[in-house]
Amino acid sequence: MTMRVVLGFSDSSRGGTSRSALLFADLWRAAGAEVLVYSPDELHPDRAGAARRAGVVTTQSLSVLQEFEPHLVHLHHAAPSAATLDWLRAVNAKLPKDVVVLTHNIFGQPLPVDFGRRAVVGLLGDWVAAQYRLQSGADLGNLRIVPNPQDFSRFRPPSSDERRTAREALGLLPSERVILRVGSPSEEKWSLAGYRRLSATMDAGGTAQVRLIGAPTSHQALANERTFVTHEPVDDDSLLLEYWAADVFAHWADRGESFGNVILEAMGTGLPVAYRAVRTRDNTPFEFRGLPSFHYTTSTRSWLKVVETVHAGDRSAPDGLAPFAAPTLVARLTRIVGSGPAGADAVYRTCLAAFATPSPIGRANLVRVAVRHNPIAAIVKRLRLQRSGR
Repeated sequence: MTMRVVLGFSDSSRGGTSRSALLFADLWRAAGAEVLVYSPDELHPDRAGAARRAGVVTTQSLSVLQEFEPHLVHLHHAAPSAATLDWLRAVNAKLPKDVVVLTHNIFGQPLPVDFGRRAVVGLLGDWVAAQYRLQSGADLGNLRIVPNPQDFSRFRPPSSDERRTAREALGLLPSERVILRVGSPSEEKWSLAGYRRLSATMDAGGTAQVRLIGAPTSHQALANERTFVTHEPVDDDSLLLEYWAADVFAHWADRGESFGNVILEAMGTGLPVAYRAVRTRDNTPFEFRGLPSFHYTTSTRSWLKVVETVHAGDRSAPDGLAPFAAPTLVARLTRIVGSGPAGADAVYRTCLAAFATPSPIGRANLVRVAVRHNPIAAIVKRLRLQRSGR
């Protein structure tokens, strides 16, 4: 029997959710499963093209999902807005009773949806898990750490020839220091004040170029001969050139960062990352602090100092990225797929065994979590999402 897996997500744009979800679809297939990708909306053309080239079957139809008769459903979802909950409930209504449901919880907020007794709550990291437990009161029973996968065979350090070619393609001088930030054009995922300060600092020195790729339109005001700004996300080949050509990755988001795919991509290519923390709002980046190329700063001054002084060295990827690497996750998924013939209960038990149980984050960090992610704050956020119609 071949295990049938539905990979579902509601954010069909070109953002991090769709990228991670479609990469997971590839990993489930590599593990031996038959995969159907479900999204209620039409995929962004770039995402649809990537799925088509990879041979992944996609659908917008709940009827097709139901006829597929999945053994396991892997659902990627964002904050529990009214639209997200409507989508999840519609999917849940079409699932067979003996299905295993693995939810991929990005923001650590519990869902008021009953997925049955074989539901596994996948959380991006220990920090997110602490948020989830604080808001839900749940024990560790069915909570597991399921990070977003990264393709480090693609996002790898460049050779000297590849780096030189990348810099030439972008019109960069050999001696020019390049400060990079990549992201999606949402205001809260950037910091206009932070990058204005960075741009002004670099412009005054005149020895570096700041490259803001996928920035919000508000950041166009920063564009000058030393600061390059583009609002449109670039394709994967162009993105790789940006990483290879850069000397440091400078990250600052006003709302903090829930996971940080671009941070891991940058580190995978051997770039040091200067990260400006928002300690009461950050999630997984707190857990990257032990990686040697991740520089966690808590003030503008320290962030700017790291950006100006840190060097990439020999451009080798740091140790410690293995938990996020695609082969690591394929091995975990292969265990789950292999349990398919033994039935739904065996698949559920293996799913729990394949992923790690959340670890404690310490009392001081729990206090930080409680400041921003307590149950009252969760209610306020849910009401705000409902009013916004998202």
